[in-house]
Amino acid sequence: IITRWSPVQGETFQAYLTNAPSNVYVDGGPAWGLRRASSLQSLQPGTWWWSSNLLYVWLSDGSAPSQHRIEAALRPAGFYVNTGNGKSFSYITVSGLAIRQTAGWGIYFHNWGSTAPFSRIVLTGNIITQTGEGLIDSGLYHNQIEIMDETRPLSSGGSEISNNLLSFCGGHNCIQVHEMGGVLISGNNVSQWNHNGIDAKDASGTIVERNYVHDQTRSGAAFYTECDHASCSITWQQN
Repeated sequence: IITRWSPVQGETFQAYLTNAPSNVYVDGGPAWGLRRASSLQSLQPGTWWWSSNLLYVWLSDGSAPSQHRIEAALRPAGFYVNTGNGKSFSYITVSGLAIRQTAGWGIYFHNWGSTAPFSRIVLTGNIITQTGEGLIDSGLYHNQIEIMDETRPLSSGGSEISNNLLSFCGGHNCIQVHEMGGVLISGNNVSQWNHNGIDAKDASGTIVERNYVHDQTRSGAAFYTECDHASCSITWQQN
């Protein structure tokens, strides 16, 4: 939460903020966050700009930020797991969390250098919204839910992404499964994304079923897949 605003010129205000935000929200909205200006001089109503430890905003109605709840998205993720060096994780369930307005990911699992793949990672019944950089896809691969396993062989199965409510996936995709085996992606309600709704890359034995993917604001697909090795097999059904 940003406080101690001071006027700059006209309807532009500034406040001290050490780190650059990914997004800025006023009273919880708008859904994609305020638009990011390209410079201080290009500020318009409903935009923000950050430079040299100062956050600048020009609110849509021209009011003073001190009259509102101004929030800057700084935290990289709501739930973050990054492992390697021969270590891995299994039998982890993340359920019933509400995550909003992160600077990057919602729930992130990454196994980058282990000989033991992820096993039985279950992400279910979570509500995640307003993540990443709003309508800008920064190229930082900030997926709202991501499980990426760079080990070989691929994980044997038992992982699940199910019954999550995901919206305004500002960084990249809403759901991203990468180099995983035997994942069930089921019953998710996915809307408003920058790149793709549900994206499965280099996946084997993966089932994508009974998901409702809707209200595409940006370019990209509701469902997307690509494969760089021979063992890929993905079933899409009843979506």
